Amino acid sequence: FAYRAPGEPYLASHSPQSEPVVQEAANQPTIQVALGNFPSATCKSTFSCAAEAADATVVFDFDNDITADGTILAAVDNNGLLLVSVRAPLVARPISAEATISVGGVAVSFPYRYTAAAAYATPLDAANTGGSVVTISSYALMSVPLTANNSAYITATIDGKAATVVSIARNESWLMVDVRVPASTTLGRVPGSIHFDDPDDMIPRSSARFKFSYFAAPTATMLPARATTDGRTTEQGSRRAKITLARFPRIDSAADVSLRFGDVDVSILTIENRVALTSSGTERRADLTVTVPAAAAGVVPVTVTYRGSLSRDGLRAIPDQFYVRAVRRAVTSLAYFVPVPRISSMRWCSSCITEGRCHIAGQCGDGVAPQNDLPLSEQGVATINFENAPAILDEDGQIPEDCSVDIQFGEGFGTDVVVIRENRDLHRSTFRVVPPAFLSTGTITLTVTITKRGQEFAASYDVDVILDTLELTCVGGCTAPLLNGPRFIAEVENLPVSAVAATATDQIGVAFTGLLFGLQLEPKDYAVVSSNTSTISVAITPPDCAGCFTLLGTSFFALSVFLQDDPTIFVSQFFFFAAPPQALGAFFDPTGSALIIFFDSWTDLGMMDDTDCSAIFDEAAVASFGNTSDCVWFDFDVLIVLMADGPTVLPGDTLQMKGIRNVLQVSAETDTAPTVFAPLVPRYPSLMVSGPAEIDNCASMEINAVSASPRDLVYNWRGIDPSVADDELTDADRSFDAAVSVTTGPRLFLDSFTPEMLECDRTYNIAVSVVDFLGFESETLIFPVFKRCLPGLQLLLQPTALTTDRSRTISVIAQTTFSTCGDIVPMVYSWSLTDPGLVTPELQTYLDTELVELYIPPHVLTAGVDYEVQCVVGLSTDLTVTNTATMTISVLPQDLMAIVVGGATGIRWGATTNGTHTLGSNLTLDASLSRDPDVVSTDPAAQGLSFEWSCWYDDGTVRDPCVDAVGNDVRLPNVAAPQLLPGSLRASESTPYEFTVLVSKAGRASAEATVQVFVLGESAPEVAIDIGNKDFGSDGTVSIVASDLLVISSTCDNNEGSRQWS
Repeated sequence: FAYRAPGEPYLASHSPQSEPVVQEAANQPTIQVALGNFPSATCKSTFSCAAEAADATVVFDFDNDITADGTILAAVDNNGLLLVSVRAPLVARPISAEATISVGGVAVSFPYRYTAAAAYATPLDAANTGGSVVTISSYALMSVPLTANNSAYITATIDGKAATVVSIARNESWLMVDVRVPASTTLGRVPGSIHFDDPDDMIPRSSARFKFSYFAAPTATMLPARATTDGRTTEQGSRRAKITLARFPRIDSAADVSLRFGDVDVSILTIENRVALTSSGTERRADLTVTVPAAAAGVVPVTVTYRGSLSRDGLRAIPDQFYVRAVRRAVTSLAYFVPVPRISSMRWCSSCITEGRCHIAGQCGDGVAPQNDLPLSEQGVATINFENAPAILDEDGQIPEDCSVDIQFGEGFGTDVVVIRENRDLHRSTFRVVPPAFLSTGTITLTVTITKRGQEFAASYDVDVILDTLELTCVGGCTAPLLNGPRFIAEVENLPVSAVAATATDQIGVAFTGLLFGLQLEPKDYAVVSSNTSTISVAITPPDCAGCFTLLGTSFFALSVFLQDDPTIFVSQFFFFAAPPQALGAFFDPTGSALIIFFDSWTDLGMMDDTDCSAIFDEAAVASFGNTSDCVWFDFDVLIVLMADGPTVLPGDTLQMKGIRNVLQVSAETDTAPTVFAPLVPRYPSLMVSGPAEIDNCASMEINAVSASPRDLVYNWRGIDPSVADDELTDADRSFDAAVSVTTGPRLFLDSFTPEMLECDRTYNIAVSVVDFLGFESETLIFPVFKRCLPGLQLLLQPTALTTDRSRTISVIAQTTFSTCGDIVPMVYSWSLTDPGLVTPELQTYLDTELVELYIPPHVLTAGVDYEVQCVVGLSTDLTVTNTATMTISVLPQDLMAIVVGGATGIRWGATTNGTHTLGSNLTLDASLSRDPDVVSTDPAAQGLSFEWSCWYDDGTVRDPCVDAVGNDVRLPNVAAPQLLPGSLRASESTPYEFTVLVSKAGRASAEATVQVFVLGESAPEVAIDIGNKDFGSDGTVSIVASDLLVISSTCDNNEGSRQWS
């Protein structure tokens, strides 16, 4: 405790009080210092402390009486204190300092310490099955000699378990130790440490800690899980699908992952990272939106591979090469099918706008919205969309002689059939037809038959013929549960009955008629509760529908109110009896870590506000999911159960569910108990084996098999090639096989001198396969190991192959071993390319290294080129003993970037015609910021991009290509920034036109971006934003530093308008 005089300046707090030594000023942390009564005791009452401290300085006084100036970044008044942001000066080593902030003879000091940098693992993570090799780089252990390359000198632990030291190396700043990661049952962040301990006490003991992370195999779920053979995933013709990744690293750009549908590379349109709440904490998820490619009918695997994007992971001031994550891969599948013809919609108009367009932007020729029913009183014109249709029109836009179209409405045929649109990309034809005259109301079958070269393509569609002067509505909705439905009120307009309610009850009848099989049900009771000259209100108690056939959880009926004296005068409305949702089955996903449960109808999601499975499953089911489970609704009829930490559920089990009703909460609660099934598409475990290709006579042998599974795996090890006949085996083979076969885990270890291998200077074939909990067994891998009688020099490059792009740092490590039987011998390394013609002067500067690591920074290699890297290693004591290894670096092109101005928020365009002249201005659709990230120059000619524009309009029922104000297709020039003239589009108010630009380049995957344009019914001001002397970046954003002054101004062509910023 300290006493101070009134008004005396004092230090309230400062943070951080220490930070590791860094190498670049930009990485120095900012110290936040809170001062009281500084620079005067009165400034806090006038909020002028920051102004009085405008000329303040900060000086750091170090232990050795050397001083250095720091930097004051900012000073602000805050609740009576002065908050000062200070950047410390750079230093070369750990040291303590006392910093002093002073102005006008007033000073306040605070302590600060530069600490030794920690150690860092490259990559930062690994599968918890162990076996992979990572590099531990440490500043703190720089004094360790390179000759100390054995477990007696350097040891490492990860998650408290010993990590085997493979090799060590050093550059100017770091000691780098390659270690083999041990297996662990822990997932997520774990501690790691590396230690140097000289048993002779000749060199000081030292140690450093590092952060590491274990991960389980990622999972992928794809919805929709089906697509047509031309890639359509929805009835509206969309070719998009969403892939949800769980337990996957954060994805910042499409360059971070590769996506393949079978053998086809596919671009990623959008990426959304999110965090899902689970019972054990949080879990990272990523949603990828993709365009589905065409494929033949069948099931195609969909593979997402993480490319190892950099991640700062909460640390500072460490070179980028230490922020590499291990490769992760998730696999799901997509079922392709051949679609059947169908009618997607029938829209009726009294009159058309043009010959080719009966309705545009939700309006018919008479200004009324098109309707889905056919009126009894008028023929009008019907527009029919026929999906999955064959090509009909010839090159002249006419129906050829070998093709005909017949449209039948119930018993009558339509006339004047015209093909007004044909979209061969969507396999959709749109017909205009005049319906026949109808004599009565009711539901009829609309049938369209296309006959082409003797082959018929037919589809049917139910349409109601309505008495358009009568209307029936249900207060609260025309729906009821299957049993014990409550009484509801039906309001009927223009039915000719008495205005006296009691009399009106006797004049009407009420019936429920099944729409599928014509089942007739009578209400339990009904009565007119109010009546006037135009409207009657009927209280109706619906019948029970226990034995009714349901489809998608619903039994479809027509509720009819009719006159008792003349039943042909009636009015009907759809009525739905809702059944409790029934689960169709619970299917393991291909990874076995999740269950996907499909329901026969939309549900109310169990009214869940979290992911607790106990809300919708009984205790036994929840227990079978393991200690950690999450229930996530992917859609209203699809539930995904994510399982971890000891699940026991198996195919054949049943899962009792509860607490779920239909989406409108009309049905009773479900008592469904779905059966658990194996994955629809079996996924056999993948298996990788790593270990030494050769061992010395005195060495031990460790071989690791790596396979990913959410549950325990059984490994089958053999000491022989199973394909070899028994009579070809030697006694040494049989002895070795017997010793190896007892191992059932992922690690095969034989102690020093490998006594199980009776003979040396020969190859032993070790076979391994793995079986998962579903009984699926991997292929058997044969791993040959040569046991030498005398030592040999071994070389392995890690990674053995690398796929990357120009934006990434490349690191290749040479792992060498000579002999474990004697003293460690230093190695000499030489790096080159097998094709000298690919070596540029800049690349040569990085190949000219004798270190164990080949480091190549970003933007040195050329996109689209495969580089074969060669490393020659030799003994420093005997250069005649060498070995050579190669690896391939494939530099893929980066994805094109499609950027359209306004794509994030949409554009509101007020441009229309008042009858004689046009109001408003042109609309520019600007995609000029799109770019090829592999091309440094932003010059359009150098970028070499081409642009293709399309426009769509979705009125809620049909998604059609856009048309202009007179019904012609909107066609934009294929340039970066096309323009639309005022009045060229009809006003759409709240429904936008969607303009999509497809950005392409020869030999590259295309990219697309979409902007929504809301066309207003009146002219609107044109506004623009100006950012002064700042420049927009290539991605359309503006980058500033924290101390920048940014002035944003606006211009408007209408000075009478008001501005609002957001």
